[in-house]
Amino acid sequence: MKAHSGRFLAPAALLLIALASPGHAADFYVSPTASGSGTGSFSNPWQLQTALGQPASVHPGDTIWLRGGTYPGT
Repeated sequence: MKAHSGRFLAPAALLLIALASPGHAADFYVSPTASGSGTGSFSNPWQLQTALGQPASVHPGDTIWLRGGTYPGT
């Protein structure tokens, strides 16, 4: 019976890994010149304050990219 149990262990382990890994990571963008109504997209980035406020659309595994420029603030 031990010989048969290993045959099912590998597929079960792969299934658990697949379920535990994030599905599709999203990219969000921030710009120092963004408007207050940004959506986080490349063409309509967030303000830095919005990104730091942990928006509900950002999940573990997602990336927030800081676009070039000088970010004002303290």
